[in-house]
This record gives sequence, structure tokens and C-alpha cells, in this order.
Amino acid sequence: MRIVLRSNPLIEFPDLTVHCDGNKGDINFMSHAHSDHVFARAKNVLSSEQTLALASERFKRFAIEHYQKEDARFSLLDNGHVLGSKALLVKHDKRVLYTSDFTLKSRNFLKGFRPPKAEVLIIESTFGKPHYEFPDFNAVMREARDRIDDELKKGKHVSLIGYALGKAQHLMQLAGTFGAVSVEKGIGAINDVYRKQGVMLPEHVDLGSRESEVSVIPNPRFAQKKSVTLGFSGWAADGYYAMSRGVNDAFMVSDHADFYELVKTVKKVSPEKVFVWHGFSEEFAAFLRVEGFDAVALQKNQHMLANFH
Repeated sequence: MRIVLRSNPLIEFPDLTVHCDGNKGDINFMSHAHSDHVFARAKNVLSSEQTLALASERFKRFAIEHYQKEDARFSLLDNGHVLGSKALLVKHDKRVLYTSDFTLKSRNFLKGFRPPKAEVLIIESTFGKPHYEFPDFNAVMREARDRIDDELKKGKHVSLIGYALGKAQHLMQLAGTFGAVSVEKGIGAINDVYRKQGVMLPEHVDLGSRESEVSVIPNPRFAQKKSVTLGFSGWAADGYYAMSRGVNDAFMVSDHADFYELVKTVKKVSPEKVFVWHGFSEEFAAFLRVEGFDAVALQKNQHMLANFH
């Protein structure tokens, strides 16, 4: 087998190709409904029902010609990133695990990833440097709740800022403790899909509603005038995040694995070969080699890796 980079990793066996978050394979796996993982059209799409529902809501041109169900060759594994997100375990002549974006940490309604053993691991490295170490999710949310409470007591409106799919729904849980929550239109549509999929979220009202003192928005430009803006991101580990994002304060909350979760995952999978891609791939692959793993980084302009036997 070999791994070929066709925008996203393509796993090639002699009799089968599996495109991970792409549409050029015999089987095309869509891990979740973020824009950099969704493809417009494809045959033989392997994905979760929640991801397909979210993709259909978010991308009006999204369509699939045939849905590929799980069988003895493929296992979809909860990976903790967003609703419906999955890792893929391919069972062929070797077991190949593709993590996609993931976290080991369980949060609210999402269960963290429990990685299985595999001979080959394809792992993301968004936060693949040691200074990306995220604090306990619930502790950060308690800190944020206290900050919101303080601002509301001062008569301020508060805007919570996070990605429309994934982060915003956790922020809904936080904001809902303060009464009515106003949301940007796109977040509202995603919230509705979550509810249809069985996730209990607080009800929301339209942005700008006088009923609400707390808003959930995808970026600062949607904030009400003089609103206190609080950003939520793993990039808050970089001290300049709040200033560069244009928010009043930032909280370190991520839907991704931090560096130490990445390392823990590799050790749990115990692979013979590791392919690292997305984010700090060179740095993380170099760290893994020092730790004794046979690891290589997939790069944007790299079309092919040598065969792995």
C-alpha cells in the first residue's frame, strides 16, 4: 500500500483506494462537516448521518450519488471533534487509522476519541507543538461563566465567539445559563440540525433581540456595539490571539487535540508507520522520530510517499 496526497490523504491498496476527506477514491470518506473536509459531489461516500445532515444544511451544492455503508472493511469511530465527526479504521492487508480532526477529551454531549491499534496511522497535527497544552474544558467554562456574570452585572452585553459548527454549540450550553441566547443566522441553522439529531441545546432568538443579553457569533463583526467580546479557541495559547482577533479577552478552548493528546494517541495506536499531516506536521513528525516512531510529514506539494510494506 501507499499514501498519496490528493489535497487530503488517499490510501491506495492494489485493489482499493480510499480518499480521506476527498472525492477521488473508490471509497470517499467524509469525516465531518467543516468546509475543508466537505466535498461537493462524489460516489460511494462513507460518512455519518449527522455529518451528511450538517453538510446538506451548510453547503447548498452538496450532493452524493451513493452512500457507502460500513462493512467488514471500514469502521467509523467517534473522534470527539464535532457532532457526527468520525475517525476511519480501514481493515485491509494492514489496519490503517485516519484520525481526521479529533480530541481525546469528552465535552458536554460529545465523547472523546478512543483510538484503536493499527499498523499505519494518519494523524492531524493542528496543535503539534509542545506549548499547545489545553486546560480542563469544564474549568475554563466555569471561568468564562464567572466573567460573563461579572459583565452582565455591570449592565454589559456579552458576545461569545467561536466556530459556527462545533464551538458555537458548546457556547450555547454556556450562554443558556443566562437566559435567552441570540445567535447569528448560520449558527441558528446548525443549532436546528443538532436538535433534530437529538442534542439538547438552549433555544435561541435572532441576533439583536432585546430579549437576550448574551450572543453567540462566529466572529467579532457580528457583535453588537459596545458588546464585551470573548473569543474561544485553542489559538489562545498564543499570547497575541485576543489582539489579532479583535476581542476583549480569550479563553483556551479547542475542538482539537493538544500536543500531549497527539502524543498519547500515537502511543495508544502503536503503529509501525505514522503519516503526519495538517498543521505543524514537520515539527510533530520530527518529535515522533526522536521518540522512536517511524514518522514522516505529508506536505502540500508532496504527491507521493514511498511504498510502505
